[in-house]
Amino acid sequence: MTRRFTTLLCLLVAALALASCSGTAGGSGREQATNTPGQPQATSTPNLAPTATTTSKPQPVTGTVLGGPMATFDTVYGPPDSASDKTSTYYVISGAIVSGGASHKYAFNVVARRDTGTGGERAGLLHLVPLGSGNQWDSATGKALAELFLPHDAVFQRDLQVPNFGTEHVYASADLALSFPASDFLDSQTGKSVPPGTFYYSCGNQREPAGGCTLTLGQ
Repeated sequence: MTRRFTTLLCLLVAALALASCSGTAGGSGREQATNTPGQPQATSTPNLAPTATTTSKPQPVTGTVLGGPMATFDTVYGPPDSASDKTSTYYVISGAIVSGGASHKYAFNVVARRDTGTGGERAGLLHLVPLGSGNQWDSATGKALAELFLPHDAVFQRDLQVPNFGTEHVYASADLALSFPASDFLDSQTGKSVPPGTFYYSCGNQREPAGGCTLTLGQ
């Protein structure tokens, strides 16, 4: 074998060895890019920020509803049309949707009884009175209007049929419980205490003109 042939043969073997090593290294690189058991994949990171939740704590009632501050009634409805030592009467025009129909405007008086509560005088009773002689609300209209004046966190509890009175729609409100002393929440029939925050509304009952609605503390 000549020296020249031997040299060429050595170069050829070296070239083949280099190509083999290069191929192996390339294969190793591709394997590292694939999913290897025990190693995490590179994926798009989801948004792990916690979902915002609203958990409002009970607070004294606000607004022109049962238990609301009397000062708010004065601000929203203007000075009362008439007033006594314990009540203020306001002229109100309000929209209401009756039995899933379109919204209609209703004009009526709201008589608010001023009771001592958290932070000052609050509406411990509301009496909604249709305007005009012989003008009466049917039960659906009375219900729609009365429910405009429920505390915003009111939860329905039950209906009570009260002898010589009518139907009381009984609710509970944690906000209302913080608006008046616990001693203000009584059963009008027995005089016994009921859970603070208990209230009811009644429309067209036997103690007021037909068609009117009353909302008050207790049951």
